[in-house]
Amino acid sequence: MDLNATQAAIRAGYSKRTAREQAARLLSKVNIQEAIQQKQSVRAKRLTISADRIEQELARIAFSQITDVVEWRREKLNNNHEQDDKPPVEIQQVQLKNSDTLPIEITATIQEVAQTTHGTRIKLYDKLKALELLGRRHGMFIDKVEHSGSVKHLSEDELNQRIAELTKKLS
Repeated sequence: MDLNATQAAIRAGYSKRTAREQAARLLSKVNIQEAIQQKQSVRAKRLTISADRIEQELARIAFSQITDVVEWRREKLNNNHEQDDKPPVEIQQVQLKNSDTLPIEITATIQEVAQTTHGTRIKLYDKLKALELLGRRHGMFIDKVEHSGSVKHLSEDELNQRIAELTKKLS
């Protein structure tokens, strides 16, 4: 199934010049909307995609913690030279947790693990983006859009005339 209506119209035989308008006209038809919805539903079932599954994945990322995959601590290294009066050296120890022991809920939050010349780098998926998407899904954020310019208020007759003109253009 093609998700680009203009390209679908071209493949269906409409000219490139009018494909966009034809696609818009066809998309306004109820039977075509129903056919698209049915195909999308079949595709979603085949891919086991659902709003719940997407929300679960976002929640995994949004509420992930770096301590789920990495642990760190300070350690003191004692001098083995008894004649040295130097105090023990304190170092920062960073260690990845064993991937064999991590549950899928944790490994799903890891975007990248790489060995570099400076050590191992681990990167989790974007927590802030996941939180934002979850917040939007639950209506926690309201975008404000500012408009400039003037608004012309049409009478009912003017509005009906404009609708008739636009309907004629689409036919």
